[in-house]
Amino acid sequence: MKVWIGHYKDNSEEWFVVWAKSKHEAFLQIDPVVGEPDMSSFMELTVSGFVNFTPKKAEDGKHIAFSPPEDDVRTGYWLTFGGALGREDDVDGHIRSRMKKTKL
Repeated sequence: MKVWIGHYKDNSEEWFVVWAKSKHEAFLQIDPVVGEPDMSSFMELTVSGFVNFTPKKAEDGKHIAFSPPEDDVRTGYWLTFGGALGREDDVDGHIRSRMKKTKL
């Protein structure tokens, strides 16, 4: 799996990070409701990194909602797992399995 960074077409102020096997698949992961990715802005990330977020129980009570970090929402990142292709990873289960004591 590769990790890509890019911005939306005609909106270089708003960026995204996407992981996919290829540049084409990365393009397909971006939700078209949010915006069309500018393919010329795509760059494969080849160094280590991380994304900070806060998992909380979603309104439906069955899933986890991902929010910016509680400590400083100005520098937080929103995440959407699954992408526009409709595939979903079991992100809820993955996070729960690694939380020693759930606060959700």
